[in-house]
Amino acid sequence: MKKTIPLVFLLCTVLILLMAFAHWVWQRGLDDIQTRQALTMNEIPGQRNSSPFPPDRWQTRLKALFDDNPDLGVLLVRDRSDSPLLLLSRLPQDQTGTLLQTTAPTNTAIIVQTREIQLPNGQSGSAVFAWTDVLAKAHTQRILQIAIVAALVIILGWILATILTSVVKRRQGQSSGTAVLEEIDPIEALSERNKKLSEEIEDLSGLREVAILAGKETSPAGLIRLAASVLAARADAHLRWIAIPRAQTLADSDPRIRYISPARYARLEAALGDGLRHTNSLLVPLSCSDKEFAIACLKTTPEHDQRAIQYMRQFASPLYSLILRDIAENDSLTGLFSRRSFDEILARVSREEASLPLTLILVDIDHFKEVNDSLGHPAGDLVLQRVASILHDGIPRTASACRYGGEEFALILPETGLPEAVSLAENLRMTVATAGMLQHRSVTASFGIAVARSTEEAVPALLLSRADTALYFSKQHGRNMVSSQGTGSPRP
Repeated sequence: MKKTIPLVFLLCTVLILLMAFAHWVWQRGLDDIQTRQALTMNEIPGQRNSSPFPPDRWQTRLKALFDDNPDLGVLLVRDRSDSPLLLLSRLPQDQTGTLLQTTAPTNTAIIVQTREIQLPNGQSGSAVFAWTDVLAKAHTQRILQIAIVAALVIILGWILATILTSVVKRRQGQSSGTAVLEEIDPIEALSERNKKLSEEIEDLSGLREVAILAGKETSPAGLIRLAASVLAARADAHLRWIAIPRAQTLADSDPRIRYISPARYARLEAALGDGLRHTNSLLVPLSCSDKEFAIACLKTTPEHDQRAIQYMRQFASPLYSLILRDIAENDSLTGLFSRRSFDEILARVSREEASLPLTLILVDIDHFKEVNDSLGHPAGDLVLQRVASILHDGIPRTASACRYGGEEFALILPETGLPEAVSLAENLRMTVATAGMLQHRSVTASFGIAVARSTEEAVPALLLSRADTALYFSKQHGRNMVSSQGTGSPRP
């Protein structure tokens, strides 16, 4: 379904472009018809033309002109007293008679144009041209037929391509005998035979150096990069992705780490008992302490399967430890640093003179309890996630965004003075207030700023107290505002 919608949109776009092109060609054809009609009328000498038709040839010339233009219904030549001198007509007699009496036809399909001309005797006269829509209708019908045929060809081609694609996919699925899930591509089903074979691989000799290197890594992303390089160099395999059952991404992530919901991960895990290999890919379940926590997809050939599995499973234990640590350091709902990480980061940067001036900003969502009470906790969670995203995206890379607790957040900004901090907080406050998170309720936040200019002021407890005092000032004076506290009292 996800792939069908863009294809239908593309088909509609092509048909609209085809209609626009057909309209352009149709309009150009009508313009050409009008241009030809104007040129035809200009072939009869006008009043100021010094070269009128010779007297013995002017009627013959006008008849030839009439015969060469099948859409010219009536050609009527009159003298100065409006007496008809020449009448050539393809119209019914009643319409021709009407044109003899008046130049305003009752048939809207006929366009009457009058041109002053010079008669062979040198006197002035007039020529009445009654143009029919014969050529315009034929041109319109021809363009319409071509457009309809082209549209049918495009639609039939799209239907045929869709059918052929479906047939090819069905045959590929039958030949491989695997069930493919759409959440992760490709997902292979593990056969019982190969699953038992992979569980029996216990000989890890020659892989101890991998374990030592893995122990030096400090993040899942670093370990993934190491695993990929080791597989490519020693097992003739490439790490395509690792699926982890988690809604929020981990810090310092790697594009090869794919996060899927626990429910979808359970579906994938259940499919692992149906087959191990799919074309040139291999699924390897990663476990630690008899608990499967991730699934790795490797690009390899059958003769290198066992070696690739040995190397990949060597990374399972350190990867599991890093994932657990990363989860502990990050808030599961917002993806920001957790309260534990906040305490560690603030304690570390407060001891570094290079971080001065050090700014701490406390952020509190206004009337958040009312959001939960009136709209429910799902709406409250959405607000927390949106505000967290705004804070995370709105601070420098050297800064840290943390969830301090409940609806309160903390921003740690090394090397940031008071003017820069106030400007940053104001921008964040305006972004939160104008984000439109809820349809029928505005969401705002209050900010409290504390700045430490020396190591004596950069005591975590002192910074927290001053920032909390500034935040309290914002709360007591109307909310949705920024207050700061240097060494003195709060100010708006």
